Amino acid sequence: MKASSNYIANQILRLSKAFPQQPMEFFKILLERIEELEFTEQEITDTVNKCIDTFEYKNLTVATIVKLKAKENEKQVYIIPED
Repeated sequence: MKASSNYIANQILRLSKAFPQQPMEFFKILLERIEELEFTEQEITDTVNKCIDTFEYKNLTVATIVKLKAKENEKQVYIIPED
């Protein structure tokens, strides 16, 4: 189920506190993209946490965050050979 606007806003607030050098316009565009891509609450929480935990560069990009969602959604397939 798609995350509510209030939930998304709270997660973006977390990002803005973790990355205070980012301009507010960045977070407005990010909000638009998250809503349009219909992130679930779990997806946005996982993505924001991963970004906060692992992002090492000076500035964030919207693409960085959207790609993190995509990586979180990738499923690993294991093939177990039968004897």
